[in-house]
Amino acid sequence: MKRSLFVLSRQFLLVVFLLSCFGKTSGQNFTIQQTLSDGAQRNTIAFDGLAFLTGNFCACSFIPPGKVADFFGFQYLRDNDLTHIGHNTDFNTVIANNLLYVLTETQKDELIAMARQQVPLINEYAVDRFPLIDAFIRLRDHNLPAGRTQLDSSAIKAYSASLYKLDGRISLQRARLYSGIITSLDASARHYLDSVAVLGMGNMPVLPDQIDKTGLNNSEFVAVMSYAGDIFSWYVGNVESDVYFCPERQGDYFGGFYIKDAPAMGNPGYSIDTSLTQNGGLHFLDILNPTQAAKVTGLVNIQKDALYSLVNRREDISTLLRGYLNNSPVDTNLILSLSETYGRLDGIISYHYASSFAEVNSTLSAEQKVELDSLRNLDDFPCNGAYLYSDPIGMPNLENTDFLFLDGIGISDQIMQGELNVQVFPNPARDYSLICFTLPQAGSVMIRIIDVSGTVAIEIPRMEYPSGRNSIEWFNSGTSENRLKPGIYVCKLITSEQVVCKPVIIIN
Repeated sequence: MKRSLFVLSRQFLLVVFLLSCFGKTSGQNFTIQQTLSDGAQRNTIAFDGLAFLTGNFCACSFIPPGKVADFFGFQYLRDNDLTHIGHNTDFNTVIANNLLYVLTETQKDELIAMARQQVPLINEYAVDRFPLIDAFIRLRDHNLPAGRTQLDSSAIKAYSASLYKLDGRISLQRARLYSGIITSLDASARHYLDSVAVLGMGNMPVLPDQIDKTGLNNSEFVAVMSYAGDIFSWYVGNVESDVYFCPERQGDYFGGFYIKDAPAMGNPGYSIDTSLTQNGGLHFLDILNPTQAAKVTGLVNIQKDALYSLVNRREDISTLLRGYLNNSPVDTNLILSLSETYGRLDGIISYHYASSFAEVNSTLSAEQKVELDSLRNLDDFPCNGAYLYSDPIGMPNLENTDFLFLDGIGISDQIMQGELNVQVFPNPARDYSLICFTLPQAGSVMIRIIDVSGTVAIEIPRMEYPSGRNSIEWFNSGTSENRLKPGIYVCKLITSEQVVCKPVIIIN
C-alpha cells in the first residue's frame, strides 16, 4: 500500500506542476455569502415555486442522499471543484474511491458497520419529511381539514425541530467515526490525499470501487460512499466549508431537486446544468403577473432573519463537531439542542414558502398553468409513488396531517365560550408529539402522561402560559428504560380551575 501511494503521489505532483504551469485548474468561489445573496435566494425560491406548482408528492419527496447530516464540507467541495465538474454524477464516486484507497481494511469495515447501523436512521429522516410535504400539497390543492384555512406555523416549526434533532444524532455519530479515521491517517495517506486535493475531480485518478459490496444493499453502499466523500471534504476543509450550503438546501420540500436531477438519474457522467435554477426561476417569474411575482420575490425578505440565524446555528454546530478532530470535549446535548433550533428555523422558512406558493397557485389562470407545465419540461420523466432519497418507492401510507393546520375558527369559539381544550398531534405518536391547548385566560398549566394503571409516566412541570393557543413539544426519547412503551395513555392537562384529558396512543 505505502509503495503504491508513494508512486501515485509522485505522478500527482508532476500533474500538479504541469497544471499550474498551463493554468488548467482555476477555482470557483462559491461562498455562504453568495448563497445568502438576495439574487441567489430570489432565483432559488422562484425555482422552488415552479417545481411545487407543477409537481406532485413524488417529485417533492426526492432529495439527494447528501442533504442529510451535511456538516462536513462536501457541498463546498462540489461547488468549488477546481475543474468545474462538481455536479457530474460521478463526482462523489471519484472522490470517495480516492479516499477509500488510503484506508486500511479495518477502517473500511468501520464505515460498513456504521452504514448498517445508520441506514434505518437515514431512512427514518427521509420518511419523516413526508408529513410536511403532504401538508404543503394539501394547502396548495385546498384539501384542508374541516374549518381550517391555513398551516399552523407552531406545529410546522415543532415538527421540523424533531426532524432536525434526528439529523443532529446522525451527524454526531458520523463525526465520531470520521475524526477517528482522519486522526489515524499515516503520513503516506495524508500525502496522497493532499496531492489529490489540489487536482480537482477532472484530474483525479478514476479508481475502481475500493470496497467489497458483497453483503451490502444499495442503501448501505450509498451510505459508505457518502461517508468517504464526507471524510475527504472534512479532511481538506475547515469550518467555513462545513457551514456552506447551496441555496436549494433549506426549505427542500418543494420538488426543485427532482427537476434538476431527474435527467441525471441512472445516467453516468451526466453533468447537471448549474444555471438551471437561475434560468428556471427567472422564466417562472416572467409567467406570473406582478402581484403573483411579488408574492414569490417577497419571500426573500420574509425569510431573511430566519435564514441568517440558521447559518449562525450551522456555524455553531460545525465548530462543535470539529472538536472531535482535535480531541476537545464535545457537548453533544448542545449540538442536539442547536439542531432543534436549526429545524425550527428551516420549518418557518418552509411554512412561508408553502403559504405563499399556495396563494399564487389559487390565482393562476389556465393559460399560466399550461406555460408553467411547458417550462417544467419533464414529460419524459414521470414521477409516481414517492422517493426514498433518490430511490423510487411506492406511495407510502401517511399519517393524518391535520395537526399541521391551524384551527383558527374552532380555537376562537372555544376561547369565547371559556372552554379549556387540549389536542395531541400526531396521535398515534412514536418519538414526538405536539401538545396543543387553548386557555380562556392566562394561568399555570401542568401536564401529565398517565398509563392505564393510573401511574404518572411523564410529568411536565407547571408553568405560566398566556391566554389563547399554546403548545408544548414532548419527545418520547432517551434510553429504552425512560421511553414510554407502546400502548394507550392519557394526556392530563391541569390548570388551577380545570382538568381536561386526551387519550394518547404510543406506537413502535
